[in-house]
Order: sequence, then structure tokens, then C-alpha cells
Amino acid sequence: MMNHQNDCTEGGLRSEMRSEMRPDPTRFSLTSQTMQHVLLTGGTGFLGIHLLYDLMVSTEAKVYCLVRGKNEQEIAERMAKLWDFYFANVKESFSELLNDRLVLVAGNVAEVKLGMLPAQYEQLCGLVDTVIHSAADVRHFGLKAHFEKINIAGTAHVISFCLAGKSKRLHHMSTLSVSGDIGGIYTEFDFDRGQDFYGEVYSYSKFEAEKLVFEARKQGLLSSVYRIGHLVGRYSDGVFQSNIDSNRYYNSMKAIIVLQKTPHSSLPQEVELTPIDCCSQAIIKLISHQDFIGHTYHITNPYFIRQEKLIQFLQQLGYTIQITSDEQFYSYIHDLMNHSELSEEMLLLLHALQDDLAFEIESDLNDDVAEMEHIQYDCAFTLAALRQVGFTWPTIDYEYFARLMAHNERVNYFSSAILQQIK
Repeated sequence: MMNHQNDCTEGGLRSEMRSEMRPDPTRFSLTSQTMQHVLLTGGTGFLGIHLLYDLMVSTEAKVYCLVRGKNEQEIAERMAKLWDFYFANVKESFSELLNDRLVLVAGNVAEVKLGMLPAQYEQLCGLVDTVIHSAADVRHFGLKAHFEKINIAGTAHVISFCLAGKSKRLHHMSTLSVSGDIGGIYTEFDFDRGQDFYGEVYSYSKFEAEKLVFEARKQGLLSSVYRIGHLVGRYSDGVFQSNIDSNRYYNSMKAIIVLQKTPHSSLPQEVELTPIDCCSQAIIKLISHQDFIGHTYHITNPYFIRQEKLIQFLQQLGYTIQITSDEQFYSYIHDLMNHSELSEEMLLLLHALQDDLAFEIESDLNDDVAEMEHIQYDCAFTLAALRQVGFTWPTIDYEYFARLMAHNERVNYFSSAILQQIK
């Protein structure tokens, strides 16, 4: 697992902008930013649907949610299903939202004019004052052309919408991984430092998307960029994304539980866990204040936790986890992978662990690889801004971790079938 770190102190920042030239969030006005009509893309995604929820709860804006689908009935059924999964205990039902402040719009960011009907596109161009662009393919592997279509061309289409008709503010959701292979400290004021992505198409595509946003600023587009950290389950109740099997961190944790082993070298690793509800709340607070628009933010929980502590949490919850030497752990994985009766799911978990361990060993031997491993994401500017708008991050403690694990068990993420394969 990549060993990215945060450096959230107030000083010692390194970027292309001299420190004395950087804006000071403590001097920003707390004047509210009125939002009457918001276009939200990516509302079916894990972050997007939480942004939608917080827009409903924290603002009075009418939200137009762009959703892929053949017709209104199909997208309404899709959104209702997702809403029920994430917000089953919310007092206001999805149908009540549709009758009040939520409008579902059939479309696709990958298409010209966002795939909308021409009349609807023109109407919204003249009506919308705020655009929150959360739509993206967030998988880290795939065909480059696909990511260019969704993440880069999609952003270009959103920008075209913003620049047409009524003046709009754009809030672009990005990722910390736009830093690429650059080692050392990467601040909110850094962007292109000559980084390489070595074929990692998601980060590359989000880097190119940010570039489009920055270029559009020269045309007068008022925009903010939010580089998101490593999203995990809600702080309130541990609920995580519906497609939990596709998340790398959760799969790594699952592999440790299944194998009942972890290598000693992993224990000092600092792990970033950014609860999705806290992330969304932080973004909406920044969006809702005038002076905080027009900047880049690192939306990541600064309170890292050591892998050793997480292993202790698992043990407290009753899971048997043995700490072994790297050599023993690697040998155990190798032997298991030669087990002909293992399922495809188990083999994928073992391959992922083998790759991670091999990379970790390589980083101990190769200075260039080690430099890639130790990227420090500075978030001092963001933390100051969040404090100014009244937001603070929670610490990761046993009670929260127990809520994460309780959700995993409720959705049967740790199935008995895969556990039996290593008995």
C-alpha cells in the first residue's frame, strides 16, 4: 500500500508560490454564498450522493442532479435505490425530495452539452449559479481512452456549461494523487511539478482535468478544486460504498483478516482514513462561503493512524491476527497461491498482497521507489480554512473503527466461504 503522508503543520511549506504571497484563510470573510440552483454531476457516486445529502440538509438550494439513464423513470429508480441504501434512516424520503428541491436530469458528462436535450441545456445554462462536478471513473486501472472520455472530456463539457449563459461557480472534485511520482511535500499551491504517472490512468486523467479547470480560470471562470483523500465509511455509522468489493483498502484489510497474518514491516505505516460524511460536510462548508471560493483544497483527514494500532483494533474486535516476519508472510502467500482449489476472489486478494509486499521490499532497496512512496500532502491552508468555517476533523479511534467493521459484517463483506478456504 502506498505510504503517503500528511504534513499539516502551519509552516515549512514548499511550493511554487512563495509563502508570503499565499492567501490567509483567517482573513477571509464569513459572508455566506447564496446558492439557488445547483447542478451536481456524479450524484450516484459515493462522494456525490453524500454531497447531495448535505446540500439538502445544509442549504436551501434547488439541486439538478445529472444522472446517466435512458429516461426519467430509470434514473429515478436508480437514485431511489441508492438513497435507500445510504440514507434509509433519514426522515425525508427520496420521493419527498423529488417533489421539493431535487430535479433529476438525464444526461452524461462524456457527451457534448452533457447529453441533455437542447432545450433543457439552454434552460439550465441560464438558471444554474453553482456547479459541483463530482462525476468521474475512479478506478485506477483501465483503458486510457475511456478515462480521457469520462474524466478529461467530461470536465471539458462541464466547463463549457459553466462558461455559457449565466455566470457560474465551479467546484471540481479531484484527488491527491495528481501529485504523481513527485516525492517530498505537495501543497495546495502545487500542481505541475513534472510528475509522471507511469501508466496510472486515473491520476493522470484527474491531473489533466485540473489543468482544464486552471486554464478556464483565465477565461474568467470562478472555480475551486478539492483534492480528495482516501475515503472510507461514515464516521457516524460506518456505512461504506455499495460496491465495497472494489475498494483497495477494504480488500487489503479483508486479506489480513482472511489470512490471519500481517508482516512486521507494515506496522509503522501511517494510514489515512477520511470518513465520507466528514469529507462531504467539509466541502459544503467551503462552498457555502464567498471568500473561500477560487482556491485548491486538500480534503483529507490529517489524523493518521499507525497500521499497528489498526491491527490492535482488529484483535480487540475478536479477529486473530498474527504478526510474522516479512519472509514468513511472503512465503505463506506464495504457498497459498499454488493452492489449486482457491477461488478467483481469493487469488485476487493474494496477488494484491504479493504485489504490495514486493513493492515494499523494492522500496527498501531502491531510492527512486522510496521517493515515490513518501509523498507528504501538506494541508495547512485547508485546515486553516476549515477552522475558519467551523469544521474540524475527528480522530480515528477504536469506537469509529468498530462502526466500520460492524457495517462490513452487516453487508456480509467477510463471507464465510472465503474464510473457509484457508482453514
